[in-house]
Amino acid sequence: MPEANGRIMLYALITTAILILAIAPPFAAAEFEESVQTLRVSTFDLTTSLSNGSVKSIDVDAEFDSIILTVETSETRDGELIITLPRALIDSKYDSADDEFIVLVNGEEADFDETSTTSTERTLKIPVPAGAEEVEIIGTQLSEYSTEASGGIDYSVIAAFGIAGVILAFLLITVPVVRKPN
Repeated sequence: MPEANGRIMLYALITTAILILAIAPPFAAAEFEESVQTLRVSTFDLTTSLSNGSVKSIDVDAEFDSIILTVETSETRDGELIITLPRALIDSKYDSADDEFIVLVNGEEADFDETSTTSTERTLKIPVPAGAEEVEIIGTQLSEYSTEASGGIDYSVIAAFGIAGVILAFLLITVPVVRKPN
């Protein structure tokens, strides 16, 4: 019986180590290199570049005609986000003419530059301070097809399975198994 418990503990430890190694890399680095990504929002591809971190996910808020980017950034270094927005996904217009977007970083209004404008897309350059977690871009028009977005991995689910594995291993080792006599 002790040999079986030892094997169970070994399997639990190996599983936990694998899960920890799977989630550790995104959180391990104190500084970030520039991250260039293309993320899909519904049927649209958004190209982003974040100089002090990475974009983890993009969600659509249809109620406010906005897109919300969840970002992971350096705690010590400011950076900038460059994002190309397809007009078919989100746009900002007043009387059929281009109008400025409203940009919020961690809920505070932020200055930004519109660096490129074409008939199909608009590119924004947004300063992102160290430690920022969210960037919201608010327009006046949002595609009716953009109700869902994806982009990131939910690391909390992976961590929860790792913790559950440790608890299970602890219980299997410490709680005696009662067997019925034959």
